[in-house]
Amino acid sequence: MDNHLMLDLDIIKDERLNASTLALFIYLAKETDKNGILVASGEELKVIGRNKDLQTLLSRINTLEEYGYLERLDKVNRKSCYKLNRNFYYKG
Repeated sequence: MDNHLMLDLDIIKDERLNASTLALFIYLAKETDKNGILVASGEELKVIGRNKDLQTLLSRINTLEEYGYLERLDKVNRKSCYKLNRNFYYKG
């Protein structure tokens, strides 16, 4: 069972990210598979991201993508697919 999530200090020190965007990265990292992949529908993203406003979550995801913390992959069964940059976290 995975019970540790460690972040690289660079993502914590990145002043371009506000606390909510950093928290979203942590929530997403918690849900990734062993390859750093997360597949989720909009409704699932709202639960994972602990936010009822999908547009706010997508804006934060755009920010994380812009700064290289995650990348969007092709959809899987009509769900969004993201790969988090493993240089910024370790899950074990």
